[in-house]
Amino acid sequence: MRARLRTKAGALWLRGLVVWLLLLGLLTASLLAAYHLKAPWTSAVNFGLAATQDALVALLFMRLNRADHLVRLAAACGLFWL
Repeated sequence: MRARLRTKAGALWLRGLVVWLLLLGLLTASLLAAYHLKAPWTSAVNFGLAATQDALVALLFMRLNRADHLVRLAAACGLFWL
């Protein structure tokens, strides 16, 4: 029982660490795109990177893919009001 809890906690920390590293990588890509891309589509690239970061946070940190319908509705309303 104890080993099972330890592996479950380890998997949770590992998933959080992987998502955090992905978010840092996307943040770095966004920073580089903002300062080094001098093209008319720089804003589109930055908005795409921001949407990817948002999707990672919503699906993997907030676990909206496994959430109740009411929680998903509240998240959608928050996005709409933003």
